[in-house]
Amino acid sequence: MGRQVSLPFALLLLLACCTPPPPATPPPPTPPPIQASPPSGPYHAYSAGYRVTSRSFLVGTSSEHPGYGLYSYLLFGTPPNDNTHARYLAAITSYLEAIQDVGTLRSQGIPLSKLNVAYLPVKTVSHDVRLLPEIVLDDYNYARATALLAKVPGGVHTDGPYIVSTLHPLTGLAMLSEEYLYQDLSSVPPSLILLWVKAFIAQAGQERFWESATMPQVVLTLRTRIEQLALALPDVRKARDEWIALILWKPK
Repeated sequence: MGRQVSLPFALLLLLACCTPPPPATPPPPTPPPIQASPPSGPYHAYSAGYRVTSRSFLVGTSSEHPGYGLYSYLLFGTPPNDNTHARYLAAITSYLEAIQDVGTLRSQGIPLSKLNVAYLPVKTVSHDVRLLPEIVLDDYNYARATALLAKVPGGVHTDGPYIVSTLHPLTGLAMLSEEYLYQDLSSVPPSLILLWVKAFIAQAGQERFWESATMPQVVLTLRTRIEQLALALPDVRKARDEWIALILWKPK
């Protein structure tokens, strides 16, 4: 005699046989590949096609080193006087603080073709005092600077500072006739020289370095004129901070 199966149990057995199995749990997504951290610090820009600005002294009558991607010069047209001494000193201080020595950058493996070397003409500078702005200013080679400025179109270049950038060493050129970058800082207040030096660094790093970055340049020029007025007029000096807050721009 066969075994009897209760109705509820039979229904459960039927449902168990006809119900499709639950879907398989999908595998976890494949984790993204680990990417190397992007380069950081002052040396990474060259990897993206830009030039990195470095500094070097142009001693005596020595020639510029060949092979750099760009040649720049910090030039003073005449020795300092009461009106220009603070500006000259601010320019040299900014040059030493904002731009790294070419040897330091070369030790990071950056090829010469990716470096913009910013030369400062000196007569003879000792290694143990080269980072003291006053000593460097006292050792500045005005005769060499005058000879280099004579190659820049636009007439006589007195006072300064001037920053000139060209694709080829300026010493070997009769006259600048190709694309070049020229900045006249002779009317920039000493307090803003560092911003102009940083603007030069940013501009010289571009592939088409001779084309000015219009908006940043306009803003920086406007801020400079406000600062000039502030130095001359007490009422403008009082409102200067409010005005600068509206147009503040600091090159990175």
